Amino acid sequence: MKKILLPFLALLLTFCGCKSHINDKTNFDSIDEHMEFRKMGDLEVGIISIRGTSFAKMDSTESRQFMDSVLRKGVNYIDLCGADTTALNNVALALKGRRNQMMIQGPLGNCWKDSKHTRPRNAADCQADLEKLLARIGTGYLNVGMLENINSKAEWQKLMKSSYMKYLDQLKEEGKIKRLGLVCSNVDAAYAALQSGIIEVLQFQVNPNKDLIPADFDTEDSTAVAELLATADTMRTRLYEYCKEYNIAIVIVEKESGKTDKFSRMEQMHFALTRPGVVSILSNASTMEDFSRDLHYLSASDEEKDFTLELIQPEPDEEEITSDN
Repeated sequence: MKKILLPFLALLLTFCGCKSHINDKTNFDSIDEHMEFRKMGDLEVGIISIRGTSFAKMDSTESRQFMDSVLRKGVNYIDLCGADTTALNNVALALKGRRNQMMIQGPLGNCWKDSKHTRPRNAADCQADLEKLLARIGTGYLNVGMLENINSKAEWQKLMKSSYMKYLDQLKEEGKIKRLGLVCSNVDAAYAALQSGIIEVLQFQVNPNKDLIPADFDTEDSTAVAELLATADTMRTRLYEYCKEYNIAIVIVEKESGKTDKFSRMEQMHFALTRPGVVSILSNASTMEDFSRDLHYLSASDEEKDFTLELIQPEPDEEEITSDN
């Protein structure tokens, strides 16, 4: 019996040691968190997604390990806009054999030329670049094709009158893009595009510092804070409501917290994910450790996520700071 059990126990110990090593490398695989999903048309998208640009900082092995881990956590959406050749090659290797597990948002109207990102809005140039992208990542289509950096109403109106729109219609007819999206940071331009009825996904900048607090607002006045939260009705807020009403999904790029930010990472994420129409946050994490911080949102306490607390906590005045030192 001992002769039988000893090899078995040795094998079991070896397996446990390997498993521990794997968890050390992936870092967040052992965290018991469950992805939340939201509707993007007929798709179910995880509220935390990833960006292809992050893969430029990894090698092929790290890319595969990172993709293994995020897929196990329920991540199913990736943004390839702005990703360079190195990043795209790493994404392609990481997704090889499992393209169907990840929905892809990719660029339209842009191309890489002489190692620079350009916006020719030229069907011939852009078609060649799109075909290269699809071939590189091993797929015949993008779940969402994104028109990038249209940041004025005039620019959108000019595009609508151009022959380039016929090319976009052709891409949808051929099934090379399933949905048409827009990357935009200007409210007027976004409204003009959305009212055309052809945009189904909007990538927009959602930020409590811009959306919630006027520059001259006194955050020490708790009564004023309560009124602000109850009546905040800006053009940006109405844009989110419009997206919700017409089933236009909003995806946002995570804003990195800086020293001057009033809101923490969890508070900023919660603010974004509680705006009408928002489906997913595109994490900027390029390491497993950074991504684990974003995953923490899935199990964070209400207090950690409550951005309204920051509005009623007065900033220390200069005299207090000086006296402490």
